[in-house]
Amino acid sequence: FTQYFGDINRLYDTTSPEGGAVQRMASDGTSALLCTLDEDLVMERYALTMFNASVGLESQVWQAHQCYGWGSGKEGIEITCNEDDKVISIGSVAGFGTDMLGGTIPTEISLLSHLSTFDLSNNWDIVGTLPTEIGLLKSSLTHLNLRGTRITEPLPREFFELSTLTYLDLGESVGGTIATEIGLLSKLK
Repeated sequence: FTQYFGDINRLYDTTSPEGGAVQRMASDGTSALLCTLDEDLVMERYALTMFNASVGLESQVWQAHQCYGWGSGKEGIEITCNEDDKVISIGSVAGFGTDMLGGTIPTEISLLSHLSTFDLSNNWDIVGTLPTEIGLLKSSLTHLNLRGTRITEPLPREFFELSTLTYLDLGESVGGTIATEIGLLSKLK
């Protein structure tokens, strides 16, 4: 945990986003259990808590299992885990409607090291830039859909390190020209 945070004092500051996330995790009754099982799951729970706060998800239903009671489609977003309870997909629910989410993509998304699909399409109130940390998903992220969001350019240099990316839909979300580095994403179909 301290490898990611360095100075962990901000985790104790409940007025900071990080401290607020830790406080929410501590109050959900399951994080202590996760601490005894798998530090990676705690990091993923932290990342999901930060994502929840950053994009305005309403759900505060938490259960011991990583993917139950969290983004179950009720809010237009669905989270899927693999058999090891690692988050592999965060996606907009087809046919649910649009503009259910708003805010920014937090840097903590990079803590979801098994994330292969990230789809926030048709959520116009998702704004800002892609965090540079998106490049840390270079060995897992295969599907990225930001169509219908207001993610702005420039795309961070680290974006072009997503060597496993096979599907990319930015739609009109990222205006202007795409950097020539797009050619580095050799697996795009």
